[in-house]
Amino acid sequence: MKFSKLKAKGYGEAKNYDDKLLTPQSPFVISESYRSLRTNLMYTGCTEKCPVYVITGSAANVGKSLTCANLAISYAQIGKKTLIIDLDMRMPSQHKALNLENKEGVSAYLAGVTDEPNFMKTDFENLFVMVVG
Repeated sequence: MKFSKLKAKGYGEAKNYDDKLLTPQSPFVISESYRSLRTNLMYTGCTEKCPVYVITGSAANVGKSLTCANLAISYAQIGKKTLIIDLDMRMPSQHKALNLENKEGVSAYLAGVTDEPNFMKTDFENLFVMVVG
């Protein structure tokens, strides 16, 4: 059997995030779902002033990146300064989802190529991203 037949469906393909990120025009059901998730996280008893969340999953293409981006957008929409750090070294996608260049980021910072972390502004107020690079 050829390798191409063994590839997981959609693995390595460019994803289209158009119309999937939260905006004021998003359908109510979708935006309310992310707001509900955000509210539940806010009231879990976490007393941290600056909580950190990790979005992970057991397989590729289960919605980790989209959930991460939309949850971050929902926090930013209520005025919380929010930072996404994309640590998916194999298939980074936050730069694609938020229309950013995948230039100096986490990998350059960890390798000591740059001394300062590169937090990139997005089109969403209060939302910043550190891409993989």
